[in-house]
Amino acid sequence: MKDEFSLEGKRALITGAGRGMGRSMALAMARHGADVVVAARTQGEVDAVAAEIKDSGRRGFALTIDLMKLEDIEPMVKKAAQLLGGIDILVNNAGGSLATNPADLVKTLQENLTLNLVQVACTNDAVLPYMIKQKWGRIINTGSGAATRAGMCFRHTPRPSMAWSAIPRPWRRRLVITKSMST
Repeated sequence: MKDEFSLEGKRALITGAGRGMGRSMALAMARHGADVVVAARTQGEVDAVAAEIKDSGRRGFALTIDLMKLEDIEPMVKKAAQLLGGIDILVNNAGGSLATNPADLVKTLQENLTLNLVQVACTNDAVLPYMIKQKWGRIINTGSGAATRAGMCFRHTPRPSMAWSAIPRPWRRRLVITKSMST
């Protein structure tokens, strides 16, 4: 009987994978057979996670990226696809609440929306051509309860899991139909 949780032969890219949920997901995917590129801002953290993946017998690669630099996203996805030979699974796990000058509401909104929505859309946009070409792919957007805790600088910051719902319904429907027709 086939293991229903098998990711054997799948290739995953996980953002925000240096620690916490991202690290845990990267190691779990590797345990279930996936090769994984872990991406985050801190080189030492992603190197350590990639080493753990390699120790588990899977291919693990580390990429350092600041997802606030939107121009770096497409090259990161391209490099991940080169390392893995394609991308089957994308996990958008990077996000959070950026504490900026509370007196500058516009800048705070722009930075938090870039971190939690715009970079997710850019990463999805960069990964989709690979998935459509191979006629298979999965995108997982994570969230956190941190946005509900009192004392957060920007309490109602949307997380990557909300990025999908922020896309107007007709666009979401067209994206799903386009992806479905390609599979």
